[in-house]
Amino acid sequence: MTASRHERRAQVARGRRFGHAPEVTFWIDRGHWGRGIGSQALALLLAQVPERPLLAGTLVDNLGSLAVLRRNGFREIGRERILARGRGIEVEVEAIRLRLD
Repeated sequence: MTASRHERRAQVARGRRFGHAPEVTFWIDRGHWGRGIGSQALALLLAQVPERPLLAGTLVDNLGSLAVLRRNGFREIGRERILARGRGIEVEVEAIRLRLD
């Protein structure tokens, strides 16, 4: 199945990476940053998913993702040092864990 045009722009998914609570993750194509797509997609997901708590995580320098999560009610619950392989090199960075009750 091929992703629709909108699905390629914003992906929001549920998983279980942090303990037993579901995790919310999202990715927005760089060409579509700053248009409210992530905030709207996450709000729609949260309206459809009654499970709480939900967890999320992002890197401390990812201000856009932090804003999307906070705008949708997520609050910081901790920080940790991780290896960010997705940045093209293996670099240790600080990540923020967030929770929505």
